[in-house]
This record gives sequence, structure tokens and C-alpha cells, in this order.
Amino acid sequence: MATIEEYMQETPSKMLEIIEKAPTLFAEVKKAKIKKIIITGSGTSYHSGLQMSRYLQHLLKMEVVAMYPFSMSQDTFLDDNEETLVVGISQGGSSFSTYNAMKLAKECGCMTASMAGEENAFIDEVADYILTVYCGEELAGAKTKGFYCTKLNLLLLALAIGEESGQLTAEVVEKEIVAAKDAAAHFQEVYDASTVWIEANKEKLAKAKEIRVTGPANLYGDILESALKMLETMRCP
Repeated sequence: MATIEEYMQETPSKMLEIIEKAPTLFAEVKKAKIKKIIITGSGTSYHSGLQMSRYLQHLLKMEVVAMYPFSMSQDTFLDDNEETLVVGISQGGSSFSTYNAMKLAKECGCMTASMAGEENAFIDEVADYILTVYCGEELAGAKTKGFYCTKLNLLLLALAIGEESGQLTAEVVEKEIVAAKDAAAHFQEVYDASTVWIEANKEKLAKAKEIRVTGPANLYGDILESALKMLETMRCP
């Protein structure tokens, strides 16, 4: 099994692969009449949805919200739901809570889409649209590659919907894709700089009894994920 570091190193190439596959992956869902998007998942999956929800809302000029599966009930779907898309995210694809939330959404008249990190996933069974996150397996408990790739998949979904509906021009879409490719190209430089900093401060960090991560509201999903990654790997509050 690969180490967390090795999975992280795979991230840039997987991001480029996801961008390449996007036109085919979103060919059908982009044609749907969508006026609201609900993104649901737990842990890292929820954090990816939360981090991207505000930006997707900005791009598409429609309501986009992230919710934990357990917080969804019949009362979540009181309005006419035919134009609501519920996107269920599960890195391993086998989350019962996400499956049940998608099933409930479908029973209430919503469209459903799955974003699992592998094909033929359990949550695909209740999805109208299967939008696999092609990041490859990630067997380490602390998911890193999957977090980056899921955020990218959500962005590409929004770009496909926005361009098809006329909300986004081809120029805007291309600009977003170029920015995503630039981020992938910049990944190794950030990784290397981070490694140098950690090496210089690891003795001090090893003595920490508590660590807090802070930042602006528009990075709250990333902040929560950063805290979760340290909790998972360091077992430090």
C-alpha cells in the first residue's frame, strides 16, 4: 500500500486526468434543468463540498449548499424538487449515510448524482448520473489526493452546467480550467516548500498538545479538512 506522501505526489497527474475526462463525464448531467444543488457527504467528502459550494454558487448564480447526510430529512425537500440536483460524495463509494440521503432525495423527486473515488461504487446504485472522481485508489486512512480531486470534479461539474445553460462563456470556462492546471503544476513546489518547513520545525511541533487552524470564511472547508488531516495522522486535538 502506498504511503500518504506517495498518494499526495500522485495528485497533480490525477488532476490533469480528471480535466481530460470531464467533457465525457459531464456530457449528460449538463443537459439537465438544474436550479439548485445540494452536496452531501461526511468528513473529507463534506469538507470538499463545503469548500466548493460558495464558489459554485458564485459561478452558477443558483443556490448551492453542502449538508451532512444525517442532517437531511423530508423537511429538506418541501418545495418542488424536480430541478434540484443532490450530489452524494463518498471517497470509497460505500457510505451508507450518503446512500440513504441520496435515496431520500430521489424519493422526494430530486435528481441524484454520485461522486465516488472508484467505479461501480455502492452509491452509484441510487444515482441518476454517475460522476466518478478519477483519482485512483487511496487506501490510506487520511485522504488527501481524493480531497483535491473531488473539489476539482465539483468545479468541472459547475463549468459544464454553466456553459451548457449559457451562464458561463467559453472564455470563462477556459480561464477556470487553465487556473486548475496551473494549480496542479504548482503542487510540487508547495509540497517541497512545506517539507522544508516541517523539517525545520518538527521537534517543536511534536511537543504540541493542541493545534488550531484558522483562516478566512471562504476557506472554511479547507480549514476543517486541514484540522481533520492532522487529527487523523497525529491523534492530537
